[in-house]
Amino acid sequence: MPKNSDTAPRERSDSVFRAVLAEFVMFYGIDELPADVTSDRFRSEELPNWAADSARRLQWDLDGASIASAKALLLAAANDRFHELNDRIASRSHIEWRDEDATWESLQQLLRQIAVDLDDAETEQ
Repeated sequence: MPKNSDTAPRERSDSVFRAVLAEFVMFYGIDELPADVTSDRFRSEELPNWAADSARRLQWDLDGASIASAKALLLAAANDRFHELNDRIASRSHIEWRDEDATWESLQQLLRQIAVDLDDAETEQ
């Protein structure tokens, strides 16, 4: 049965959400991250590298339209402390990114940097 054209954007949105969430579950769990994700060293030295790696993996997994959707999702989550993606990231990674302002700021920076790096990766193609 052919797909209804009205469901295609929703299906893409669902698959993008799952891809971004899977990235955080696999690579940003409590056992993968340094003890202090709020340190200046993590934010200035490590976080940009982690974000670039995430952008490369997401770019590999997603097509052009989905990359645009992923960027929008990441930026929406970065601007809303209680966004559904942040809820799921916190519960699945076992890190409560939103409780303290400093950890929330680290998550915001990470989400935004991945979006920027996805944008850069997309323009390099």
